[in-house]
Formats: sequence, C-alpha cells, structure tokens
Amino acid sequence: MPGRMRESVDPSSLKHKLLLGVISAMLGAWLQGCTAGKQPSQEETSVANAAKDVTIPLEAGKMKNPLPATAEVLSQGQEVFLGSCAQCHGAEARGDTNIGRNMAPPAMDLTSAHVQHWSDAELFWIIQNGVRLTGMPS
Repeated sequence: MPGRMRESVDPSSLKHKLLLGVISAMLGAWLQGCTAGKQPSQEETSVANAAKDVTIPLEAGKMKNPLPATAEVLSQGQEVFLGSCAQCHGAEARGDTNIGRNMAPPAMDLTSAHVQHWSDAELFWIIQNGVRLTGMPS
C-alpha cells in the first residue's frame, strides 16, 4: 500500500537474535537433549562447573566466615555435616553414596580440587543458598 510506512529493523537486534539462535542450536545439538536419565558428558559438566565458578564468587561477594575456627565450632560443624550433608556427600565428603551418585548432576566430591579452591565465604554462601539446578538445597 502506498500510504503505509515500512517498519525498520534494528540491525544489532537482528544480529543478537541470530547469534542467540545459533548458540541455542549448537547447545541443543551438543547436549543432545536434557533428559535426567543420561549421565552428563564431560563437556556438559565442565560448562556447569564453569558457570558455578563465575556465579558463586559474584554472589558471595566479600562475605566473611561468620564463625571462628575453634575446636568447638569445628566439632559442631562436623555434627551438622554428618546429620545434614553426609546422606549425599558421604561421611568422607567424596559424594560416593547411593543417593549422591544417582543425583543429576551427582553430588560433588567435597575433597576435590574444584571444591577446595572456593573460599570460606563462597562455601558458606553455597550452604546457605543452595545451588540451582542441582540437588544442593538451601
């Protein structure tokens, strides 16, 4: 129609949508679905861990461990761990219980270098808030 104005398309918005579509298609092909019955691939685990490694320090910010490192506090912490955490992580904290192994993703080995690099503040934040899309409750 001669009197109609043509709607303009923002090239940067179109580029952004196209890039998002390509990334989504690549991830969909790479992850091969998202059923909980399959064990995550090494690549999928690496991507999830990388996301946690970026997000958790940002969320924890400059929090400090609110508890002093005394024998009494450590003993109380061990009792809480055995009562609340060992079901999934195991008494030795290696994530090697039936429950922990069968979670998707599996419960983390708390003795691993990946977990041990987190600061007290980051660990406190994880325990206090849980981790979304995992079995780690708040």
